[in-house]
Amino acid sequence: MELPDRLKKLPPYLFADLRRKVAAARERGVQVITLGIGDPDRPTPDPVVDELCRAVRDEADLHRHRYGCDQPVAQLARAARDFYGRRFGVSLGEDQVLPTMGSKDAIAKFAMAVLNPGDLAIAPSPGYPTYNIGHVFAGAVTHYAPLLRENRFLVDFEAIPREVCRLAKLMWLNYPNNPTTAVADLEFFE
Repeated sequence: MELPDRLKKLPPYLFADLRRKVAAARERGVQVITLGIGDPDRPTPDPVVDELCRAVRDEADLHRHRYGCDQPVAQLARAARDFYGRRFGVSLGEDQVLPTMGSKDAIAKFAMAVLNPGDLAIAPSPGYPTYNIGHVFAGAVTHYAPLLRENRFLVDFEAIPREVCRLAKLMWLNYPNNPTTAVADLEFFE
């Protein structure tokens, strides 16, 4: 079977390549500390596992065993809003929290939801590979905005061509930035 053109445009998956390099280094006896993908490196705490098991066995709550359809599980969204209120002093409305299967899923699907084939989107470089992957699946084109040391790894908006700014339907900004660790202050966003 011939793969569709959009799949041929996908770059190799960065984290799979890094995983292979780490494994090869460890085989050579090199001690490697990985700071890459953000996967948990410890087991899920027992109280969390216990609560998940209790919830799965709760036959009285039929909604826990069903697909979410178009509405997320209300308790999960409420818990997220409560957490942001306690932790950051932020008040979020019911329509401002959308539980997803993770950032990768949300980012890729968001790009597919807002971009049409041929649209232009801006992504930082270096940056999260999923930005471009979402653009590729949407049939969009990525313009990379370089994050340079001389700009403290902040996007230099003046360096983005005016035509790109005019045509772009989406721009990703990620601060504190991964992988540069740069932090943008409020003035940057104003």
